[in-house]
Amino acid sequence: SIEAAPLPAWATAMNDRTLTMAERLTRFTATMAENEAFRDKAQLATELEFLAALLRSPEALRAFSAVEERRLAQLAESDPDQPLPGTSRIEVWAIGYALLTGLQIHQHLAPGVLTPPVLERAFRPLLGLYPEEPAAGA
Repeated sequence: SIEAAPLPAWATAMNDRTLTMAERLTRFTATMAENEAFRDKAQLATELEFLAALLRSPEALRAFSAVEERRLAQLAESDPDQPLPGTSRIEVWAIGYALLTGLQIHQHLAPGVLTPPVLERAFRPLLGLYPEEPAAGA
């Protein structure tokens, strides 16, 4: 089940405090850009068909939304970084996941535009949700 699944490797990599947030983000986007599951059109089509079915079924959507919110809470609880006041960890993870989902779709619609460096830039605004980190060696 979705709820019982362990944290994905990319999520735990985002929590590696030996790297700055910017370094973790760079590593994350590079990993995702090369990830077969992220680039798999058939898997994406299946996921989109599933989401379409959920959107047509209010009861199923409510049930799935509850599971999704618990999953986001689990990711947020594992996050050692504290966002700026007024922003919760779960909000940051929800925004990041929404970005990832949209980019996963559009990388197939505009593959010449959504290159790995562009994917990285797409996630950069998330850094603004956290306090500024001291420069390396500071």
